[in-house]
Amino acid sequence: MFSYENLKRFVLLLLMLRRKFPGRGYVAFARIGLVMIGLGLPGVLDLVISGAVGLGLMTQPLADNRLAIAQLALIACGVGVILMTLWLYDRYLGRVPRGLENEGCFNLNIQPDTPLGPLIQKTAQSLGKVVDLSGIPDAYWSLPILSGSMFNDDFGGFLANIDRRTTPPGLMRWSEEAEVYRIWIEDPAGVIAGRG
Repeated sequence: MFSYENLKRFVLLLLMLRRKFPGRGYVAFARIGLVMIGLGLPGVLDLVISGAVGLGLMTQPLADNRLAIAQLALIACGVGVILMTLWLYDRYLGRVPRGLENEGCFNLNIQPDTPLGPLIQKTAQSLGKVVDLSGIPDAYWSLPILSGSMFNDDFGGFLANIDRRTTPPGLMRWSEEAEVYRIWIEDPAGVIAGRG
């Protein structure tokens, strides 16, 4: 049954699949929408072929009418699933959401096993940012980032997203002084050192 909570669960499940399998979650849900449309089409086509939709609803038995209405609703739900999938794909895998092209926002698709240090260097270079990475120890430099699409409001937002996608998260710090981003690692518990 359609409700806000069910819609919320659907979106959360899609986002979880998107994070675990970048791009595949969208295809899976688009297929679900197509299956829903396919299941609803035969009865609706039969109703249309037998005459005008309005006339058919008036002349056929009540049970057939309910079945036709249910199949129409199934088709509508399938179309809704596909439209929502396309919207989420455009929002999270599109280059830049509409209206944000000139506000410093950018989207980044991280490939599996992308190391932390080189990713920050390349992104800073492409955005014309100056970074000081001397505070990042060697043990942290090559840690892989969780793959997937990542929308960033600005370079600071990019660093925050990278910090969340790195294992362990929450250890990276940064500050901007004189248009230079100084980035360092705070590891008081020795999590990184313990890996060596």
